[in-house]
Formats: sequence, C-alpha cells, structure tokens
Amino acid sequence: MSVNIKELAKIIGVSISTISKALNDKSDISEELKVKIRNAAIEYSYSPNPIAKRLVAKKTNTLGVFILNRDNIPLKHYFEFQFLDGIIREANLYNNDILIFTNTNDLSYKKSYIDECKERKLDGAIFLGLREDDPFFENIQTSYIPVCAVDTEIYGENVSFVSSDNKGGIIKALEYLWELGHRDIFFISGCQNAFVSNERLYGYKSFMESKTLFNKEYIFEGNYSFESGIRAGEQLLNKKITAVVSSSDMMALGMMQYLKKNNIRIPDDISIIGFDDIISCEHSEPSLTTIAQNVVTMGRKSVDIVLNGNKSPILVETELIIRNSCKKIN
Repeated sequence: MSVNIKELAKIIGVSISTISKALNDKSDISEELKVKIRNAAIEYSYSPNPIAKRLVAKKTNTLGVFILNRDNIPLKHYFEFQFLDGIIREANLYNNDILIFTNTNDLSYKKSYIDECKERKLDGAIFLGLREDDPFFENIQTSYIPVCAVDTEIYGENVSFVSSDNKGGIIKALEYLWELGHRDIFFISGCQNAFVSNERLYGYKSFMESKTLFNKEYIFEGNYSFESGIRAGEQLLNKKITAVVSSSDMMALGMMQYLKKNNIRIPDDISIIGFDDIISCEHSEPSLTTIAQNVVTMGRKSVDIVLNGNKSPILVETELIIRNSCKKIN
C-alpha cells in the first residue's frame, strides 16, 4: 500500500521538508539520511506527485495548443492531425504535456488566449489557424509567455512563427511544368490576406513575371475548399490553358472532378499540380502531382521555438511529389 509524503515523514520520524530535500538530493542532508529515506520511499511505495513538483518549480510543463477557426481547418482530411503528431512527439521529448483548445468561426473566445494560458499556468502556446483579423492578435504579439504561430506571420518579443517555404514550393511546381513545356499556366490562389495564400501567390507572380508571361486573368481566388476548385474549373473552360497550379490539393481535386465531367482529360488536355500532399492525392484518378509539406516537422519546430526561445521564424522545405496528373507537351 502506498503512502503520501506526510505519512512517510511520520514513519521515518523526520519533517516533510527533510523528505523533500533527500529525494531531490539537496546538499544539506547527509548521505546516510538520504539513503534511509530513499529506501523507505521504495519500501512504502511513495512516489512524489509530479504536479506538485511542477508547482514548486513554478512550471507546469504544459503547452497550450489553440486550433482556431476550426471550420477552415480540414481535420477530416488528417492534415492538421499531422501537425498535432509533430507537436506531441516533440513535447514528449521535453516531458511536456499539451492542452488543446478549439473554436469555430461562430464560437469565439470571450477571454484572450493569453489570459486563458495565464489562468491555467501554461508555459507556452502554439496557434494553428490564427488570422490577422483575430480580435486577440495584438494581445498575442505582446505575450509574456513564449508563443509560436503555425502558418501565420507574427512578431513580438516572445513570439515567432513556423511555416512551409510556400513561395519556394510554388516555384518548384512551376519549374517542373516549365520543363514539361507548359507556358500558359493557370493559378488557383487561397483566401485573400492569409499569409500562406499571399506567399504562394507571390511565388506564382514572381516566376511568371521572370518569364514575362504573367497574366492576372490566369488567377482565380479560391478558399481552399473542394467547391472553390469546381468554380475555378468553370473559369478555365474558355481559356487557352495547358496547366494549373493550385494552392491546395482540395481545390485541385475539385477542379479535376469538374474538368472530367466536361470531358477534359487529365493530363492529356490539362496538367494539374496541387499543394499539401493530403492522402486523397494518391487515390484520385489520375493520382495528383503535388507539393508536399513536412507538417510533422513544422509541428516539432513549433515546440522547439516555444521551449528553447528561438525568436527567428522557421521555414520548412517542401518537396515535389510527381504522380500522374502532369504531361510533357511540345
């Protein structure tokens, strides 16, 4: 039968503080007494309360993970679960727990996220889905605890962010299509004013401008949904396009469905590249060439930023995954 620290102190005949000092190897306790107390702790199955130890150290070894605007985060496609996997793996290496908070577009927090962290004595916070128009954005910028945002550009004394190299990823896709002979390349952008959307759009514009082929009529603004990919497909029918780069796989898959219903063959008539490498890409017909994000690494890096005080933004390299949705043309 196990005992608590008060009971163990009574059995040995010492104070509670002496028990604590011995088990924490303090120098003002003799080695003989330390051995006696440790042996008694084993004999009576005493184990220090980890939560109490954290409180004494004024740390809880717990990070808050805020998944905001959940309606816009495709958890059902497992993409954000990969972020969480990376966060959990890295937190475990540091013996940290995580506490998850979520909201939807219609369910906002009444108190600031940082106040929530303070109330729960969290050591740091990671934000997924944070928008620049969030009412607590400035409050996060001035946070007293370390903060990392995923895919949102934000700066502050204790604040940084991690993201994919979104611009570089789009350029990789365009370079591949260029090598295949494509020149008339349509682009599906993401939500206006979102950091990743702007970076991916900038990658498209800078590449096409470098080739003196930029045409704003070849840009469709989507919102990362399957349905907006269908709408982009409708815009494509009257344009002399040979290839499409989409800011997300879901929009690329929506476009593919629309084009096939209208007897446009992929890749014989149009080549398509997505962005993200969600699991559906492997099982679409044809399988979708895409730019893969290393989201597990992004999750791990976000923990590293919070726990090690890294204030420099981190951009994680992307990878071109070649499948069957692109074709060389003359």
